[in-house]
Amino acid sequence: MWQSLATVRESVLSCLKLLEAFVVGVRVSFVLWLVFFSPVNLLPNGVLALGQSADEAAPKQPECVRLLQEKDYAGLERLIGELRKKAVPGDLDARGTLNQCYTDLAEPFIEDQAAADEVLEIRFEQLSEWVKVKPSSAGHIALAENRMNHAYRVRGTKFAGVTADEKLEAAHQASLEADRLLKVAEDLMEKEGVVDPKLFATWLRTGMLAQFNTARMRKLVTSALDADPWYFNPVDTYAQYLRPRWFGEEGDLLVMADELSRQYASKTGDSLYAFVAISAFSQGEITELSDDSFQWSRVRRGLEDWLKKVPDSLYLLAYKAKFAHLVKDRTAAKDAVEQLGFRYHTTVFPDAADYLRTYKWAKHSGEKELDCEVVEFGLSPAMDLAFVDGGDSVAVAIRGTSLPVYSLSDGSFRYWVDLQVAGCERIASDPEGAVLYVASPRRTRTDVAFIDIETGEKKSLSALRGRILDFATPGVPNLLYAANGAGELQRWEVDKSSGSSWSSSDLGTNLRAMAVAPDARRVVSAGGKKVVVWNQESNKRDRTFEVDVASVLSVAWSPTSPDWVAVAGSGSAASIWSISDGTLVSTFLGGTSDFSDLAFSPDGKRLVAGSKSLEDVTKAGDVLVWDVNSGKLVGTLTGNRLGVRAVAVSPDGAKVLSAGEDGTLRIWPMP
Repeated sequence: MWQSLATVRESVLSCLKLLEAFVVGVRVSFVLWLVFFSPVNLLPNGVLALGQSADEAAPKQPECVRLLQEKDYAGLERLIGELRKKAVPGDLDARGTLNQCYTDLAEPFIEDQAAADEVLEIRFEQLSEWVKVKPSSAGHIALAENRMNHAYRVRGTKFAGVTADEKLEAAHQASLEADRLLKVAEDLMEKEGVVDPKLFATWLRTGMLAQFNTARMRKLVTSALDADPWYFNPVDTYAQYLRPRWFGEEGDLLVMADELSRQYASKTGDSLYAFVAISAFSQGEITELSDDSFQWSRVRRGLEDWLKKVPDSLYLLAYKAKFAHLVKDRTAAKDAVEQLGFRYHTTVFPDAADYLRTYKWAKHSGEKELDCEVVEFGLSPAMDLAFVDGGDSVAVAIRGTSLPVYSLSDGSFRYWVDLQVAGCERIASDPEGAVLYVASPRRTRTDVAFIDIETGEKKSLSALRGRILDFATPGVPNLLYAANGAGELQRWEVDKSSGSSWSSSDLGTNLRAMAVAPDARRVVSAGGKKVVVWNQESNKRDRTFEVDVASVLSVAWSPTSPDWVAVAGSGSAASIWSISDGTLVSTFLGGTSDFSDLAFSPDGKRLVAGSKSLEDVTKAGDVLVWDVNSGKLVGTLTGNRLGVRAVAVSPDGAKVLSAGEDGTLRIWPMP
């Protein structure tokens, strides 16, 4: 365990623990109760119907706070006594109401964060007077919660090396004070003849900051479960404690889940096993379910055991659907989404598209597609496409630490490229398909790297401010171009790991798309109604012209007509423009939605467009194919369950590919 490592490593670990503790500590008990057990109307922002938003009710002063402020301690203890009687083991709503009372007492609702410390200290004085005038276990628990909240606030989120010593010392003293208060609360509970598992939940929070040893933390969590085996809040704290970045080692969470589940199987079935799996998955400790990790058979059984207790829990149903999608159990996923309908839980599915990806997959029959080959990527949208291995394979950008490379010749995964980072949004390849360029978004920048397909070697190129919205490689080796949402274009000479950038001031934050001429002498950037043509030899603007599209989302340079650029975006038409004089060459009709991406066939005879509604996330996208010379629509390729993010034509011109919001790669024969 971590306690056996050298002092310097313990110091680093302590920094990480304190950093994470601030995030999880302030209101963990009530938040977890809301997430797992509460009815829908108690969590207005957690559960949404598609196309709806939720209004938050103005907070009202709780009864327990009113009694505290009026110094009616007898009334306050009667109230808590009544709540304790109702919170019998297994009554999740009553337990949650009691926990909310402690939360309200420990820290008042604060709108003005600038005054948070002062307000917290005022509440500390009120609680201190309560336990002085009328000592009780409830008062000491609330006061200990208050001190822990204070400890996290005063400590802050910075690492120890850049945090003032007085802040570290103040946080340490606050955690010691909480520990002392909880020891008093334990003695008072014994005298009062009650058992309140909230004591152990607060003590576990204290142990995270005070660095209790594993044996003590394990005893606290089992004491809480002995009091109420359905009170899972302390289990979540213990799971965080056992994460490898804290006190644990690889595999500790799985052992914990198995042991606790078996210990309390007669009361909760496999629910505790499922609970720890959710905790590990939501914190990024696991990304899959397998025989060597958390087993789907037990997680599913645990969720079903749990749902017997709270059959209307949208959170649990959402996780059942999500996990089932992850392991491709369409039967279980369909059962869950049929109960959910078009409601989704924002803790499990951050936005509507994430839920719809699972919903539509679950409702899909699963029968073999008649008109296209389908490759499923599960929970992740397919974001972008790039050909590698000389055009024999296609790489698909998905959210994850690995990037799949799929063989177009034999229909199998050739390999997975280890990105060493969580996901990418844009990818591109060099003319020979031997090098893959990857754009990985961060908070305020996008890291760009290139990967040698043969060796797997990865090298960083640079980083762009903001988020990269388009990537391009011309038919010239060792050149890469990118555009970001700040209106910046960047050009790299990859073999020299150097580059230059310039600002597209005409577009600014409207910059959405770019394309490079096959000879790399010119670049077009576009956004809104404007298209800007850049001369690469002078790094200056050649021309700016407007197109008849309200918002351009994609541009593509003809591989055979150096003067032609295709443009599409909002609206149901694509068009080709002459960049030499900014005139319209031809218009292509036939769509019923907006166009998200464009691609020419290698011979320049076909124009392909992927559609994605800008207004309706539930709408399925099609792929349209036009004959460039006649302007006629020669094919409408259907099957995507959601919008299309990217399209491409294979180097031999025989296949059309799409990357979909529904998490699929689809491959059709060229019409």
